[in-house]
Amino acid sequence: MRSLVGFKVAAMAVMAMWMLLLGAAAIAQPLSKSAIQVDPGNTKLIGATFGYRLTYNCSSTSGPCLNAEVVDLLPAEVQYVSTVPSSPTGDVASITVTPNFGGSGRTRVRFLMQTPLTAGNSGDLIINVRFPNGSTPNGAVAINSADGINLGASPGTFTTPPVNVTAVGSLQASLQKTLLSSPANLDLPESYRLRIAVSGSNGSLNLTSVGPVVDTLPPGTVFNGATPAADCEPGCVGTTPASLIWSSPCSLPVAAGSNCDITVNVVFPSATFTSGTSVTNSFTTTATPLGQPPQSLGVGTVTHPVTTFVAAPGMSFSKNMAGGTPNPPTLNQTFSYDLNFANNGNVPLDNLTIIDTLPLSFQLSSVSTGAYNNLANFGAGEGVRVSYEKNTAPGVFTLWGSSPGTGTNTTLSAPPPGLGVGEYLTRVRWEMGTAAVGMGIATRPLLTGTIINPDNAGNPVAIGNVIQNCADLTAVYSAGPSNVNRNACRNFTLSGSFVQLNPAKDNLSGGGPFNPGQTVSWRLRVRSAAQSSDPVALSDLIATDLLPINLNFAGWTFDAQGTGLPAPQVFEQIPNFAGTGRTLLRWRWNAGSGNLG
Repeated sequence: MRSLVGFKVAAMAVMAMWMLLLGAAAIAQPLSKSAIQVDPGNTKLIGATFGYRLTYNCSSTSGPCLNAEVVDLLPAEVQYVSTVPSSPTGDVASITVTPNFGGSGRTRVRFLMQTPLTAGNSGDLIINVRFPNGSTPNGAVAINSADGINLGASPGTFTTPPVNVTAVGSLQASLQKTLLSSPANLDLPESYRLRIAVSGSNGSLNLTSVGPVVDTLPPGTVFNGATPAADCEPGCVGTTPASLIWSSPCSLPVAAGSNCDITVNVVFPSATFTSGTSVTNSFTTTATPLGQPPQSLGVGTVTHPVTTFVAAPGMSFSKNMAGGTPNPPTLNQTFSYDLNFANNGNVPLDNLTIIDTLPLSFQLSSVSTGAYNNLANFGAGEGVRVSYEKNTAPGVFTLWGSSPGTGTNTTLSAPPPGLGVGEYLTRVRWEMGTAAVGMGIATRPLLTGTIINPDNAGNPVAIGNVIQNCADLTAVYSAGPSNVNRNACRNFTLSGSFVQLNPAKDNLSGGGPFNPGQTVSWRLRVRSAAQSSDPVALSDLIATDLLPINLNFAGWTFDAQGTGLPAPQVFEQIPNFAGTGRTLLRWRWNAGSGNLG
């Protein structure tokens, strides 16, 4: 019995020692490396992020590790994205990322560890990377090792076995054909867009060649040229070719997420096509994805009717309170009206004119011409002409000024020339040239001023009065009987004194990610908006911040931002506010602390 017990104990002792030795050997490895967030077979779609996990262990047997580092010179095949941790924390004293390290074209990531680093301390460091989308061939292999410096049983460098990750990419391109000038009208210029579109999704390969592109036109279509030019140009312009060919129309490579476009201009003659019939236009091409043989991209097609043109002159027109202006304002507070209009019809319009009838209580301080796209000048050297009518000369408009061109916004200050004592402005007129189809505004014209009491005619104006401002737009369709007339008004109720606050919150700690225990800071800005008519007493303000449930409050400071105002005298920290589990922070000022704004 004794010998059996002794043997059993001895056997267990030997086994335990062997297991301990194995464990010590495994733990003693100072650095190991693996690929994470990869697909089966250690593959990954190009453009998608994956990670290298570096597991470090201070394996020193004679004390702490001194001047320890983990260094990874990333393969040239991958792009650096980020690290976890993103900033020094715990065992990590600093993180340095060096692109094109030593001119190698590779990025080096260096984690400098705290020194001394306690023996037995271990953890994971993650480097997130990706294969560049589009420009990484399918099957490319990133081979990566990392170095653990001064982490072993004795000082020195330990290099991990290589980790291989294989890139996966494929052709992701399509053909799209679009009629740009819908509807297609007989006997008028029309345009198609031929688009070779390369997807920007992960796994998409660049196209290294495109062509030939073959566009098959509906029989009898007159070709009026293309951008880029077709192979047959200029000889085929004005003819009716059955098809058009471009040998190599694209700037190469056509990168993932981008397009190669061809614009084709045509006319459908009424002698050939009947109004209401449908036509089909299609094109094909061959393209070569990066690292792969040429492939067909299928067929891009569009079918649409052709119709007789019917003129539909039209203008959109609205009058608004300008963005950022007090809305509504109070007495003697500067504000602006703006005008917004566009040619939303299908024909050009001439003699575009707007006349704004000013409220009797509105004292104008300036007017601007606005800036426009697709709008002809009023005359030589005059983009937009501005004139005014005054109370002593109804129906008579006097020149105020002009912009040098319709693309330039010009501000004219009041009073204008020719306005005498006892006279005031009653109407403002803008005159412009031809508004092409699609004409629009780059900068809206403004009327800026104040509401006064009494008004220009001596009548009383009171808080709560409704102020109305209306404008009329006219334009001429010279080729037809239908002219355009529009009217727009803007009403507001005159406000009393008011304060409009504009609080803001700034993250002072960057975009993260953040680690547990890491301090994160925000700045709370207590501000009044420029639209306020009066300052506000600090004693009337209460600043609050309801923290997310996973944040612990650590402290606060105050910055007067050069205003000379005092810090809040009252601060409250209320845990579990209203049973939410969240902490409410609240700041107040005492009476007499000053005014904001």
